Amino acid sequence: GWDVYRNIDTMVKNFLVAMPCVSDLKSPSMRDRHWQKLMDVTKVTIDVKDPAFSLADLIALNLQDFVDDVGEVVDCANKEDKMEQTLAKLVETWKVVEFNFEQHADSDVYLIGLGEENFEMLEENQLVVQGMMASKYLATFETEVVSWQKNLSSVSDVLGQMSETQRKWAYLETLFIGSEEVRKELPEDAERFSKIDVAFKKLLKTFLEVKNCVKCCSDDSLNKTLDHLIGELELCEK
Repeated sequence: GWDVYRNIDTMVKNFLVAMPCVSDLKSPSMRDRHWQKLMDVTKVTIDVKDPAFSLADLIALNLQDFVDDVGEVVDCANKEDKMEQTLAKLVETWKVVEFNFEQHADSDVYLIGLGEENFEMLEENQLVVQGMMASKYLATFETEVVSWQKNLSSVSDVLGQMSETQRKWAYLETLFIGSEEVRKELPEDAERFSKIDVAFKKLLKTFLEVKNCVKCCSDDSLNKTLDHLIGELELCEK
């Protein structure tokens, strides 16, 4: 029943509970913001970058009283680190992904496409970004994640619209450009197609010059332009 025994017994038991927390805090994913969060919880200030920093400083945090909080901070650090690595990988990957270009007939027009492997990667990366958007640890990287959601969505949308536009344009070109009779019979539509033809070829030329998927699709007005072209092509088709 001696106080000295009770105090030492308490110290040993606290030490036993605190050590797994210390081990968790050793995670390389821990950043300054996570240490700050831990200090806010424990109400004790430490400097982990101080050369004199030691185990005693961690014990002073009374980690045995904040086991769940430590677990949450470390889990947050690990999840954020994984998110950060994923974002870095997206940057490196899409920095070099380019559209494929195929010559149309014997002309100087090159139609765009995306390789099957890159298309599958696009779909996979969209799911990955969607998962990050749903994460409760999004806050720190929200700007980057939202940006990538927009980038990949733009590539997907533009690719779909371009495929539709190219298909309609290639079909109608043989009629309105290749047939004198059609131009005489449908002068108004022939004039409309002529304007579409100029605008579409100019757009394709821009794509050929830039090549990179994300850069090509970064223009916010591109979807509107393609919607207009498709609408005009449908009028010609009718």
